[in-house]
Amino acid sequence: MDKLPGTLIAIALIVTVLILMGLGWRRRRRRDENLILGSNIDVGDIIGSYRALYVATTFRGRPLERIAAAGLGFRARCQISVGAKGVLLTLAGERPFGIGRDDVDGYDTTNVAIDKVVERDGLVVLNWKIAQPEGPLDVSSYFRLPLVDRQPLFTDLSSLDHSSQRNPQ
Repeated sequence: MDKLPGTLIAIALIVTVLILMGLGWRRRRRRDENLILGSNIDVGDIIGSYRALYVATTFRGRPLERIAAAGLGFRARCQISVGAKGVLLTLAGERPFGIGRDDVDGYDTTNVAIDKVVERDGLVVLNWKIAQPEGPLDVSSYFRLPLVDRQPLFTDLSSLDHSSQRNPQ
């Protein structure tokens, strides 16, 4: 009987934390609902296509602030297709969207993204811009690819143009 007050307090704390988490996610979804992804961008003839695990997209320079727009808020299996005019991302369960050649800002590798920590250089980072009426937003998307696919992906990305060169660490 003497454990009842402690149990009730623990349950109340857990419920409070869950409610606050839900409210925070809802606020983030509202903040990002107007982001316009390039669903009608033609990426041209596909040079290479790679299966990957999509980890997250964050605002560049704010690596702990996940973007929750248009399916970017959750991990998913995905297809990265590099075309002559840009990159096409197809996340499982979402509409594909393109990133135009001029919006690709480079690529690199890292070992950490928000809540995912892997071995050294285990994640591929694609830096790009989301075009918006008030100006482009610089973002970074993180992917987990098989080691054998990383170098061919980098080669395909670097063929887009000079703006897609690997970012120095």
